[in-house]
Amino acid sequence: MASCLLIGWPLNGHHQARTGVEALSVRSPDSIVQPDPEPLVQLSPAEESVPYGGVRTCLWNSPGCTRACLRSAGCNIMPYARALKIPMNDDGSLCMVMHPFVFYDLLQASDVRNLAINSAKDAGSILFNGELAYWAGHRIVVTTNAKVFWGEGAAAATSLSTTLAAATSPGDTNIKVASVTTVNVGNWVAIRDATETGNTWTDTNEVFRVTAVGTTGAAGTGLTGYALDPGPGTGGGLRYAHASGITVNNSNSVYPLCVMGPQTITKAAHETTGPFGETVVSDGLDHLGRFTTLGWYLLAGWGRTWAPYSLRLEVGSSRS
Repeated sequence: MASCLLIGWPLNGHHQARTGVEALSVRSPDSIVQPDPEPLVQLSPAEESVPYGGVRTCLWNSPGCTRACLRSAGCNIMPYARALKIPMNDDGSLCMVMHPFVFYDLLQASDVRNLAINSAKDAGSILFNGELAYWAGHRIVVTTNAKVFWGEGAAAATSLSTTLAAATSPGDTNIKVASVTTVNVGNWVAIRDATETGNTWTDTNEVFRVTAVGTTGAAGTGLTGYALDPGPGTGGGLRYAHASGITVNNSNSVYPLCVMGPQTITKAAHETTGPFGETVVSDGLDHLGRFTTLGWYLLAGWGRTWAPYSLRLEVGSSRS
């Protein structure tokens, strides 16, 4: 199994990662940019570069594998970024954005854990919201908004590949499946409306943790559990609706790590609102001055400055 995939700059457009207001279909590159990449190299656990043919199925759920990846990143991405003349932060660093599941694996190594603690203590050196550690020239930003390609990595040791036996709705905490043979309580299963390769993006794929295993079929008791990124209601159910017949699997997931510098993204704002938006407070709506309302608006936009200014590293995680 390989530790990571190092993916080069995008050639045909890009997507931006979802934010906490994903239900409103709003995306913000303030969180992360997820490029549509052209593959360059694959890094093995021995940090040996070999030609990469786009095989995400080599990414598995070993914490040691993820830590080897970060060490590979320090040895490979930074020299590569400098060779591309990617503009750096004033201290010569780049920003690396990752999902909390990846950071969890990194914290299992005492050297990375100590770096995280030291970064937190030295708040004066932190440049970004969510920055939790510094490694080999990378300022590591951890956010739940980071994109994940659910179920796109290596097959699990006990593999599940089935389909939904009935459609689901947002907020559902139970899904009907065609097979439960290899499912156990505590497993994560990916509900995939479409396959996500390096050049595709499907907003509605999600992951579901099983708390009870029932019977199969549309009339069965199915799988009960909760979504990692839940939808409406208080039960922790699914965020999206899914049609009957779509894929459900327990393959390992693929976690992109976005690497970028201060000129990777350009933000332009109108002088009316400035870069941070304008808060508007209305007067009271009755004779007693009650029911004051608040509003906020922003006239701005973001764009990628130049394609080679962004890189992406893909890893697995033990948490998937």
